[in-house]
Amino acid sequence: MKKIFAALAAGAAFLAAADSSFAGSVSGGTLEPIIVLENSCTVAVAGGGAVGQNFGDWPTTAANLTNATAGAIKIACSNGLGYRILLNAGLHSIDFLGMGMIVRNMQGVNPANNIPYTLNYNAAAVGDNNPYGTYTVTMPNAPGISATGNGDTTNLQTYDLKANVSISSSTRAVDVYTDTVAVTVQWP
Repeated sequence: MKKIFAALAAGAAFLAAADSSFAGSVSGGTLEPIIVLENSCTVAVAGGGAVGQNFGDWPTTAANLTNATAGAIKIACSNGLGYRILLNAGLHSIDFLGMGMIVRNMQGVNPANNIPYTLNYNAAAVGDNNPYGTYTVTMPNAPGISATGNGDTTNLQTYDLKANVSISSSTRAVDVYTDTVAVTVQWP
């Protein structure tokens, strides 16, 4: 016990000696660090910057694809922040019979060849409620995906999409069919 007190006393003497080497001091102001964190979100999509999924190679006589894997949207938003994910109508959509019901299409290398499809999350078509704006629906009143952020930037919130691909509604022409669907995340 005496050794511990002797060591503490020696340490205190060293600190006192170190402090006495300064002849004076003056206060000249204060330093006030500040940082403002704002609500934010980041988005990543499996397969690149747009919703994309290779549905594979099929014969022209194939049946329609139902609930096919169609990629995933991964989101990181501020904890407690409500947000909405919107998918636009893609590059090759059409207004079905002029009724405001927008149909997504994958288009062939030959622009006359199209295959209609829907993108779904939890069995509901995904778009937004503006059939004539930038973000367009696949069915009337199709909502975006609404959720609340958890602030986790490591384990992103993931939304797996499914697709129904209407091969039987196409021209069934041999071709390579593609589309690009933009993903937008909105928050207040």
